[in-house]
Amino acid sequence: MTMSIPAETPTSMHTSTIIPDNSTSTNSGSGIINTNTNTNMNTNTNTNTNMNTNTNVGDDIHAENKILKQSRVPEDVDALLARELNNMTFAERTMILEDVHGVGDFPKEENNPALIQQRLLELNIALNAISIKPAFDEAQRLALLLPPVPVNETQTQPAVGLVNDPSYRIKFLRAERYHPHNAAVRMINNLQMIHQTFGSDGLIRPLHLSDMALDPDNQILFSGMSIQVMPYRDRLGRRVVVRSGRKVFGRDDVCTNTRLKAYLYICQQLSDDIECQINGAVFIAFPLSETRQGKFPLLDKSGRMILDTIGQRIAPIRISAVHVCIPDDPWFSVGASIVLRAFPKQFRIRTRVHTGSINECCYKLMTYGIPGEQIPITSSGITKPTDHKRWIAFCQEREDAIFHGGVGGSVNEQHNQRPKWTTATYPGIFCPYSTDILVGRGSRIKNHIGNERYRELLQSKYELYDGVSITKKKEIAMEVVREIQAAGGRFLVPHGNCWIETNNETARTKVSIAFRDVRKSINARRNRNYTDSSSAEFCASSPSSSSNQNSNSKIGTTLSMGCIMQRVSR
Repeated sequence: MTMSIPAETPTSMHTSTIIPDNSTSTNSGSGIINTNTNTNMNTNTNTNTNMNTNTNVGDDIHAENKILKQSRVPEDVDALLARELNNMTFAERTMILEDVHGVGDFPKEENNPALIQQRLLELNIALNAISIKPAFDEAQRLALLLPPVPVNETQTQPAVGLVNDPSYRIKFLRAERYHPHNAAVRMINNLQMIHQTFGSDGLIRPLHLSDMALDPDNQILFSGMSIQVMPYRDRLGRRVVVRSGRKVFGRDDVCTNTRLKAYLYICQQLSDDIECQINGAVFIAFPLSETRQGKFPLLDKSGRMILDTIGQRIAPIRISAVHVCIPDDPWFSVGASIVLRAFPKQFRIRTRVHTGSINECCYKLMTYGIPGEQIPITSSGITKPTDHKRWIAFCQEREDAIFHGGVGGSVNEQHNQRPKWTTATYPGIFCPYSTDILVGRGSRIKNHIGNERYRELLQSKYELYDGVSITKKKEIAMEVVREIQAAGGRFLVPHGNCWIETNNETARTKVSIAFRDVRKSINARRNRNYTDSSSAEFCASSPSSSSNQNSNSKIGTTLSMGCIMQRVSR
């Protein structure tokens, strides 16, 4: 089937050759948002005029809140969501609900390499069936100019180019749950947007931090005060991105092109994570209380334009869920409703709005499998950019290693270079997989889902391990290492801003140490049980006659209360 794509218009970035997403609701256009927003803003202007004549600040706030409560935007959004969900099949609604709660099924293709090859072949057919794809065609042309790749010391082979690499194409298949046509549309749209924002170099190599070095507004990516990429996953193994700050519900002065570049760069980095390719990513918005500043919430034209562009599936990963965490304030409720209205359909139906304090919202996120205690915002609303800056440093270290090996740069530069490093062979790991075992101490390491399963495995083998010789203990420890590796896990040790995989002998030593920790915990639990039973026996045998109690009322009262508390605890 041949799909016609509108011709590219060079004068506007947002009228480019992007294949429209048919799943996006046509009833969520900007006209409704503009009408509601303008009406509310006009009302707010009149209210502010009246409030200027009123010297009572409390009355001013009361009047503003009254107008916000009278807004019909929240009801409109609820009706829109209900209509969109009712138009779906039961299977579609179930899939979305599982995605939001992080309980989705594992794709059958992941356990069948032959089926993956079949889907890659179908993707190639779908790409060829789309007639107009200028960025894809340009990427193919540039791939022909790349130097041959050395196979060994004497032989070379032609370079296939980034867009023809199976490890690149499978990202889009996984993002679309192995639907070939949808994956082809997503891949073409991604290349088209990269071509427009990063230029031709982005079609032949991965995007680099240096591509944004000259952008005047690049702090939206580098500072960590606006967007943060977290070093952990939710319970399903999805990566987490947090958007916070003053400009979530207000006008953002950052260039539209820079914001799109930051989004594309983050999504590309996340797409190098196989677990994220399969399960997608979770985006969390945390507009802080300082956002309000007495102004009415709004979403400026550039913000709506960016949401529309992102809604055309331009990323190599799937956004599985969106969480908006707001204070219990009518101002923020209206702001969330306006943003939901502007969301593309596939984002809106996957969005959950949580109301309350920062701590309350974090607890609510935990019900969706997200570690709320690791959200980089304090209870007082202070953003902590430490983890994001570590991610930026990690990306820079990896790119430096790639550049030193000869990968990257422009087309002309690559003619004189021979790559030695790729992103797949760089040893550093920023966000471990759910099956990995982290070596170290601390609550974050202890609560890692891989370490939780690791402790269960050690406890199940402890009785076998405890009563054998040292040689046999080493064999059991190595058996644990192999069992974890067979399940896709790795033993990781901290190394600067990232983690690196350790060798088998070191891993075996760490397993032996972990067995000792299991022994300590078991002995501690036995001691607690013995202490509890001894206290219970003492309470049961303590004198209860009135004569003894009268002889020493203070001791008797203390013992009685101790017995009562012991019985209650039992």
